[in-house]
Amino acid sequence: MKLDKYDAFNGREALLKVRDAPLLKRLLAFTFDDPQAFPWGGEPILIDGRPVGELSSAGYSRQAGRAIALGYVRMEQAMTNDALAAARCEVDIAGERTRVAAHSPR
Repeated sequence: MKLDKYDAFNGREALLKVRDAPLLKRLLAFTFDDPQAFPWGGEPILIDGRPVGELSSAGYSRQAGRAIALGYVRMEQAMTNDALAAARCEVDIAGERTRVAAHSPR
């Protein structure tokens, strides 16, 4: 989107304010380490033991042989992909924490 258009548009000033700010809310994809885990969506996402969001959708992947899910996480500071790969990511399914790998969808 070109923010330097000749004509002003609604929301231009708000976009200019946040354009260079770090992203504190991210959509992530999750693959479950346990092939028997079965999330439905809405389960809490934990990073390094702290709740940071919830799954928005989940399903079983025949190709991966396990459940995969999407969810938004909200952080206090921006997290790089390298920091995310090093973090301990879990999803709470009915009170049981299940390890997951977090991926940035493309």
